[in-house]
Amino acid sequence: MHTFTILFYSVPMTGKLEERERVGATLKTLRELRGVKVSDMALAIGISRSYLANIEAGRKNLPPHILVRVCRFLNVPQIAIVSPGYGRKEKSAA
Repeated sequence: MHTFTILFYSVPMTGKLEERERVGATLKTLRELRGVKVSDMALAIGISRSYLANIEAGRKNLPPHILVRVCRFLNVPQIAIVSPGYGRKEKSAA
């Protein structure tokens, strides 16, 4: 009989990880606003459902060639997904 020890590490958030999670969350929000299922979008852009789910969850990067397909499918500019705060209206001081 073998015994295995599993260690859990607390990894501090890095800029790249935070960026990946933000991009994934933005992508997921845009997809959900259009009422599209993960499996339907994945099929339309030519990737697996699990790969798209991992991108949305921030576990995988969104490569540029997939970004192009995603933007065509969602009919949004690339900046809408990769730029923080794009499309948000600034509150004007009254």
